[in-house]
Amino acid sequence: MSNTRLAIYGLGLIGTSVGLAVRGLLHEWEVWGVDPNASHAAVAYSRGAVDRIANADEAADWAEIHLIAAPPRESVALLASLPFLEGSIVTDTCGIKKPIARWMPVLAQRGIRLIPGHPMSGSERSGPSAADGALFDGASWLLTPTTTEDPLPASLQAVLMACRAHPVILSAALHDRYVAAFSQLPHLLAAVVAAVGNTTAEGDPKAWAFAAGSFRSATRVALSDPQLWSVLAVENRELLLPVVQETQHRLDRMARLLREGDESGLLAMLQEGQAAKRTLDRATDSDT
Repeated sequence: MSNTRLAIYGLGLIGTSVGLAVRGLLHEWEVWGVDPNASHAAVAYSRGAVDRIANADEAADWAEIHLIAAPPRESVALLASLPFLEGSIVTDTCGIKKPIARWMPVLAQRGIRLIPGHPMSGSERSGPSAADGALFDGASWLLTPTTTEDPLPASLQAVLMACRAHPVILSAALHDRYVAAFSQLPHLLAAVVAAVGNTTAEGDPKAWAFAAGSFRSATRVALSDPQLWSVLAVENRELLLPVVQETQHRLDRMARLLREGDESGLLAMLQEGQAAKRTLDRATDSDT
């Protein structure tokens, strides 16, 4: 696609990675970047992720496809305020979709098509310095359009192709239900496990010799931006809280089995988890 104009709002890890992927493959495209953080904007520009740094209104009045790579509340504010051109395509990368999806009928009245999105790839690191044009290679890119029957716009398909991601279409409600269990809960648990390990160590450097593969894997995402993940969790609390409560119920059950010395009961719970993990791995392997 030649002479396509893309605006990216938010030049952190995700937005800069998209810019690098698009400019690395779609050489005829022009990409403008927007970020209130001047340092982020400068790094993204210096790395070649965007052709130009602009303000939000300039970009909205110029581009034909818009990617909002900002936290949920900032994304909603941009959807509410930006003067997108009639006929524009707008998407986002937020980890929850219900607050974004509410704007689809509003923008549709202005002739603007909003297709909420969420790339299922990231890093515990943040900011444009951590960006990578290969970040999304082979990843699912979740999309929650109004209907699954309408084809995706060619410009959005081109962005996903440049990122080497494959689209998965589902409803916003289903997205938020699944993201609670498969993304938000692991982040909360990683923070808890890291904090318990730190408390147990009591400052003894010898303790960290025990922090091998299982501990490091379980706590990797505890390094993610706490402010972002607290917002995502609270915004999706209606669906996340039942998942947290089920987790608490299972941990309470494990604690009771330990108190009672019930080895067979604990074995059954661990075998249930092992079987569930194998099922999930088979499902994941079949999709690749």
